[in-house]
Amino acid sequence: MKLWKTAVIATLLFALAPANLASAEQFLPEGVDEKKGDVAVLVRDTFTSGGSWVRNYGKRDAFGNRPFCSGLTKDGCDTTKDDYLSINQIIPICSVDSQASCIEGLDIYDATSVPQAASYVRNVSGTQFAGDSRLGIPSAYTPAVWDAPSKANASGSTKYVTSVKITWVLKYGRLSLLNFSAIVNAVEEIQDKRFGPSGVGYATRDGKPFTYLGAMNDGYTTEECAATDVGYCAKVVDFSENTRVGLKLRLSKELTGWLQGRISKPSLSVTTYDSKLNRVVVDASPVVVPQLYTEAKMKSLPSALQDDLYWWHSTGGRAFGDRQWRIFSSEGERVVKITKALAKVANDRAAHTSTNWNISSLEVVNTGNRCLDNTSRLVGLVTTNALAYSGGAPRFRNGFLSYQVAGAHYLPDGVTKAEGTYDLALRSETARCLYGFSQAPISGTISVIGDRGEKKIATTVVREKAGWVTLAAYGFTFSSPTIKVKLTQKR
Repeated sequence: MKLWKTAVIATLLFALAPANLASAEQFLPEGVDEKKGDVAVLVRDTFTSGGSWVRNYGKRDAFGNRPFCSGLTKDGCDTTKDDYLSINQIIPICSVDSQASCIEGLDIYDATSVPQAASYVRNVSGTQFAGDSRLGIPSAYTPAVWDAPSKANASGSTKYVTSVKITWVLKYGRLSLLNFSAIVNAVEEIQDKRFGPSGVGYATRDGKPFTYLGAMNDGYTTEECAATDVGYCAKVVDFSENTRVGLKLRLSKELTGWLQGRISKPSLSVTTYDSKLNRVVVDASPVVVPQLYTEAKMKSLPSALQDDLYWWHSTGGRAFGDRQWRIFSSEGERVVKITKALAKVANDRAAHTSTNWNISSLEVVNTGNRCLDNTSRLVGLVTTNALAYSGGAPRFRNGFLSYQVAGAHYLPDGVTKAEGTYDLALRSETARCLYGFSQAPISGTISVIGDRGEKKIATTVVREKAGWVTLAAYGFTFSSPTIKVKLTQKR
């Protein structure tokens, strides 16, 4: 497999999908010519960063796309009308604006030492807009740059970028919180005149206008940027070994249910800040996340896999001339199935790895269990470094909490085995609700079961502390294992 040294990303690509700012340096495949019956597939995280923006789902442009807006009352968006708006709000540093959800602080430190606070440097330029106090919509900002002199990243830089985003939906005058995400990137700062601030762009094709999202550059750059500015890119790099990241937030109490993420060994704290906000602290290590890439003749693949690749909607694609590849998000039961099948085609080897640190809320939790589907508070956090994972809250069946993951057995060198991590933090009240437990201490067991029913070796940890039950499994290998948790209590 070759890596393109340069890539021309057409303006059309940005018109069709939001810019995807990945959690580590991007792997650029060679791609294939699908007209010849070939198919290329990349399975990777598709968490997005970038700036703030609004999208009007009540309108379509000349090409049938939902237009983007740079503000609540700009570019065809209007909160005074019955518009259907998706509002993506990057939250500020609390010292900049403490009236709503905000970032209290960031710790970047060595896992063997005590937490060390990073220093806030600045917010980059880009799309920002004032909120609407009448409707309860907060103001929107841009990603923030931090300096942590006591813990350099893998590039030797001490710079990091936070992008904490809340997505609101304003539908016919009614505002609701849709989801939340937080990304912390290790970065290397690049000064280059080709870069400009991220935001909503405007262009024409065949004489017709359209809008798109993306970092403004000359189209020939291959760097993945956690944030951009005039002549500036915060290029995403890997975290160094033994890094811990502590993100301290004040978040709207409307954020309830479950969080998921790409972290390991998390410590989670949720306390009341005031009548509208909770104080949420997540302290965790980044994880090494593999990516899968493979090329094949479509007709050579099993018919069920062909159907999945033909008809199941991918999260995007990339092109270089006549060569292209399809991108599938790592999350979802269907992509677990696809990954299991494609790993065999890829010689059971990952194509690339990155170190990621991110968390996000689940938009919909529908397990059918009233304890897990509680929407009155944050009830749990589930994280893994698996190449593909089922997503959502763990399923509760026959006394077990189950979660499915998949991946290749080997890292890109074809020799080192990919080792899995899984962490589950569950409110003690939720655990007691599930099992009908008393207030006595809770214990439990974790089993990692292979796709043929065999048990996989893993180091497991279970403990209850400060109102949370935390469980973990580390060091297991992949095919398509299911992770099962059984909680117990002495009667």
